[in-house]
Amino acid sequence: MIDANMPQALVTFAQPWSDHLIGISLKRRFPSLPWVAHFSDPWVDSPYVQDEDRGVLNRWRTQERETIRRADGVLFVNQRTAQLVMSKYSADWGQRVDVVPHGFDPDLLPLFQNCEATSSRLKFVYTGSMFEGLRDPLMLLEALAILKQMIEPELMPTFDFVGSGDARYSIRAKELGIDTIARFGEPTPYLKALQIASEADVLIVIDTNAAGSVFFPSKVVDYLMFGKPILALTAHGGQTADILAPLGHVCVDGTDSALIAAAIAKMVKDRSEIAATVKSRRGLTDDYHISNTTRLLEAAIFRAIERRQSVA
Repeated sequence: MIDANMPQALVTFAQPWSDHLIGISLKRRFPSLPWVAHFSDPWVDSPYVQDEDRGVLNRWRTQERETIRRADGVLFVNQRTAQLVMSKYSADWGQRVDVVPHGFDPDLLPLFQNCEATSSRLKFVYTGSMFEGLRDPLMLLEALAILKQMIEPELMPTFDFVGSGDARYSIRAKELGIDTIARFGEPTPYLKALQIASEADVLIVIDTNAAGSVFFPSKVVDYLMFGKPILALTAHGGQTADILAPLGHVCVDGTDSALIAAAIAKMVKDRSEIAATVKSRRGLTDDYHISNTTRLLEAAIFRAIERRQSVA
């Protein structure tokens, strides 16, 4: 295909990281072909891989270094991740770096029902995978048990969790006596998950609680497309909170069930004010509009092409 079509550039997207290994192989065979490697998350610097076998980590370090050494452009979804990853390497390599955030496509919106809140009970929705250590809803479930003692039954919100998760979550919900308000669904195709999200009053982000977290879940941008209030269980001072808090969304420490319960109670009490604040700041989400993020991506690819041409 490369011989026949003579592409202007090659772009590899992680995950999976093996995509970059394909990039290395192709770059060896076609050294004059400009190559851009896109990092969705940190690779060897991720806190979630530090318990891996030392031999595996060493292999990944070699592969990451070779990727960045050979690539003509390296992309990250936020500046925090770029700084974390590139701090190990020379400043010269840092000149190949560009930041292109996740984007949402507003052309999808007509596919979904535009549901306005009509019930006195707020509907909270989480879409995506759930697993221990990251995106773990256990503290949220504990918070719901506390919430039942804080607000009237007729105002008690419902919580729908749509996506893959451990059976222990539904078991724990039953133990806490909240299984009538916390429902767990099956894994759902992407567009169907967006449809469900569009029908929510409040959308939920369950993020890592590591201080100064560099992670930027693409789910955050999917949610921003709908202009609905977001409840983010995330560490203050991390990437997710830095994005959502200025937009009027609610960010709370995901390790403290009492704080989560209090935040939800406030969202119930002040639902109209919070929704109005989010709506008034919706224009600030334009940075994540796909027309803007695609423009950044295109510019980064052309810069990589120019770098390759300058050394050819």
